[in-house]
Amino acid sequence: MEKWLDSPLIVVAGIAVISALVTIGIWVGRVNSDRDNFKHFMQEVRDDIKKILARLPAPSIEHGSPLRLTKIGKRITEQLDGKIWARKIAGRIAAEAKGRPNYEVQELCFDFVRKRFVPTEQQDSEIKQAAYDMGIDYDAVLDVLAVELRDALLESIQQPEPTAIPQP
Repeated sequence: MEKWLDSPLIVVAGIAVISALVTIGIWVGRVNSDRDNFKHFMQEVRDDIKKILARLPAPSIEHGSPLRLTKIGKRITEQLDGKIWARKIAGRIAAEAKGRPNYEVQELCFDFVRKRFVPTEQQDSEIKQAAYDMGIDYDAVLDVLAVELRDALLESIQQPEPTAIPQP
């Protein structure tokens, strides 16, 4: 056995193997430490995302077919008397909607509320107050008015919504 240790090649090879094993051990330890740190970091990111999402305002309309008001949207329309407002406006723009498909009527209503509707100072103040009270932006309140206008307009021109797309 002593003859093996007399050879410088074997001693150097042994030292190299031991050094390699120690280096690999240190590397594995660092990788495991980095993985633990990364898991901790990802948990913090998940928690932060949940906090951010909780702070975002709930939408005023549900996206589906057809668009519907959420609980917040219903509270806004009650606060602003949106149904009464929509019936008044529907009478003024009914001729534009007559004969149009329901989707185009909806587009007409959103276009009207966003581009052509000029609220009085009092209406503007009430819209801003509703946006503030519900924690949403001004445009989300206008979306509520557009949905109410669409419903009133469809009712006034008596266009029932189709239940299915006709097959060719």
